[in-house]
Amino acid sequence: MVRGLLTSCAGNHVFGNLLAVGILVTGVIVGLGIPRESFPNTSLDYVVITVPYPGATPKDVERSVCMEVEQAIEGIAGVRRVTSFASEDTGQVYAEFDPSVAPALELIRQIQQRVSAITTFPEETEEPVVSEFIVRSQVMNIGVHGPVSERTVKHVAESLRRRLLRHSAISQVSLSGVREYEVSIRLSQESLSRYGLKLQHVVEAVSRSSLDLPAGIIRASEEEINVRTLGQRYTAHDFKDLPVITLPDGTSVRLGQIALVRDSFEEVTVSGRVNGEPGAVVRVFKTNREDVSTVAEAARDIIEAYRAQLPAGIRLSIWGDTSRDVEARLQMLGQNAVMGMALVILSLLLFVNLPSALAVALGIPVALAGATAALAMLGGTLNMISLLGLLMATGIIVDDAIVIADSVRVAGSAGAIARSGSRGRYKADGDTGARILRHNNHRVHSSDVRRRHNG
Repeated sequence: MVRGLLTSCAGNHVFGNLLAVGILVTGVIVGLGIPRESFPNTSLDYVVITVPYPGATPKDVERSVCMEVEQAIEGIAGVRRVTSFASEDTGQVYAEFDPSVAPALELIRQIQQRVSAITTFPEETEEPVVSEFIVRSQVMNIGVHGPVSERTVKHVAESLRRRLLRHSAISQVSLSGVREYEVSIRLSQESLSRYGLKLQHVVEAVSRSSLDLPAGIIRASEEEINVRTLGQRYTAHDFKDLPVITLPDGTSVRLGQIALVRDSFEEVTVSGRVNGEPGAVVRVFKTNREDVSTVAEAARDIIEAYRAQLPAGIRLSIWGDTSRDVEARLQMLGQNAVMGMALVILSLLLFVNLPSALAVALGIPVALAGATAALAMLGGTLNMISLLGLLMATGIIVDDAIVIADSVRVAGSAGAIARSGSRGRYKADGDTGARILRHNNHRVHSSDVRRRHNG
C-alpha cells in the first residue's frame, strides 16, 4: 500500500502536491487544538484503597483495617499483588492489577463493592476512598506567605484555591503546608462536678447533636423529596449553644457554660514556610485533555487580579511553571525546523536548482504536520517526550532529504530510471532507485527519461 502511494506520487506530481498540502493543513488545524503538557499522565496499574482511622496506632490500623481490606479484595480477577501500608490515623492498600485482564474502571467498581460490604471496620473509621493511582501533571506552584498568623495564611490560600477552581480552564487545585481547622473543646473537672457530669456525657451530647441524618422520602404523584435533618455544627459559636443536660427546673446547661470552646487547628506537626516566612503552597494540576499553557495562563491572570486584594503583608510567589518549559521546547522545535529548511536549501543549491531545493525543503514542515496530526488522532499530547521525538525526527528528515536529493540528481544523470509504458510506474536499479521511490516530492519528466534511457 505504501509503495503504491509513493509510486502514485512519483507518477503524478499534482496528486503528490495536493497530498502534501492536505497533510500540512490538517497538521496545522489539529496542532492548534492538541493539548500541551510537560509530561504525559501515566497510570501505574495500581488501585489505592484509603481508609482513615483517626486516633489509631499503626498496629491497630494494620489489624482492623488493612487485613480486612486484603481479605475482602482477595480473588478479584486481574489483581496481581496486594500491598498494605499502616500508619498513624490511616491505612492504605495498593492493589496492582493487569489491565489486559480487567480495565481500571471495572476493577475499581468491583473493589468498591467488596470494601463497602465490610461490616467489621471499627466505628471510628471514616468512609473508604477507592481510586486509581495516577501520576498527575503539575502546572505550577503558588506560594502564599508573609509575616502573619497561620489563620490568615490559610484563609488567603483557601480563598485563592476557590478562585482558581471557579475558572472553567482549571479543574484540579490542592493546598498544602497548613493544618486543617478543628473545634477545640477543653473541659475542667470543676465544671463537670458542678453539674454532676462525666466526660462521657459531654462526648455523647456532642456526637448526638452534631449530625446530618436522612429522615426519609416524601413521594408525590410526580416527584420525590428527600428529607434530611440538618444538625451538623462547624464552628465554635455553633458548639457553644449545644445543650448538654437539662436541669430539674427545665433549664439547659450548654456546652459554652462548662467548657472553653474555640476554633483552632489540628494538633499535628505541620509547618509551612515559603521564602523563609510562614506560608502555604497552592498547587495547580491538569487533566489528560487540558492544555498546560491554557491552565497556566488562566492561573496567572487570577493571581495578578488577586494581588490587589491581598491583606497587608501577604505576598504571592510562583515557581515550577511547567508551561514555560513546554513553550520553550515548542519554540526550539520551530527554530530547528526553520534552520533545517535553510540548511537543506543551501546544501542543495550547490548541486541542483532552486525549485528542486525548495521542493525538498518543504518536506520538513509536511512531515512535522503529518506527525502532529497522527499524534492527535492516537490520543497523544505535545509533551517533553513527544517534542523530543519531533526534534530528533527533524534532524533525520534534513539528513535524508539531502541524501535523497543528491541521489535523484546522480540517478537522473546516469540514466538509472526508466518508465514502464502505460502503467506509469518507475523501475529503479539498485539502492539509488529504491531511495528515489521513497521520496514523494521527486518529479521526473517522462520525455527526458526516455531520451536518457534510449541514449
